[in-house]
Amino acid sequence: MNSNQDDRFNEAVAFVLANEGDYTCNPGDPGGITKFGISEQFVKDNHIATTIKDLTLDEAKKLYKEFFWDKYSFNALNNIKVATKVFDTAVNIGPVPAIKLLQQVVFQTITNPPVDGILGPKTISETNKRYSGYIIGHYKAMLINYYNNLVQKNPKLSIFLKGWHARALR
Repeated sequence: MNSNQDDRFNEAVAFVLANEGDYTCNPGDPGGITKFGISEQFVKDNHIATTIKDLTLDEAKKLYKEFFWDKYSFNALNNIKVATKVFDTAVNIGPVPAIKLLQQVVFQTITNPPVDGILGPKTISETNKRYSGYIIGHYKAMLINYYNNLVQKNPKLSIFLKGWHARALR
C-alpha cells in the first residue's frame, strides 16, 4: 500500500474513531459491549485473539483496515469524504446496509437499480462520476431516514436517535 492509500485510510479511521469513542457497555445498545466501535460479538465471530477490554487502539485500526476498509473496497471511492462517510456508516449499521444506501443515492434515477449491498465496479464507477456534495447530502438524508425507521420498528432504540442523527450529519 502506498502512502496516499495509508493517508486516506488514516483520515477515514480517525473520523470513525471520533464517532465511536472508547469502551462502552450500554445494556440497551444492540451492539453490546464495544471498544473503539469494535463489538465483543465481532471479536468472537471473527475469531480474533483478544478481548474487548484488552483491545488496543492500534489493534482496532488494524481490524477496521482488514474487515472494513479493504474488504469492502472503500479506498476505490475517489472522493475521501464519500469513502469516509460510507465507511463510518458501515461501522455503525453494517457494510451491506451502508452500501445499499450509497447505491440508492447513486442509482436513484435508474429503473430497477442494482441495490445489492456490494461495492462492486458499477457502484464504484457511478459513485466516482458524481459530485461528492450531492452524494454526501443525499446519503446523510437517507441515513437519517434509516435511523428513524429503526426507532419506529423498535422504540426502545429512541435513546440513541439524537446521537445517531448527529453522527449522520457529520
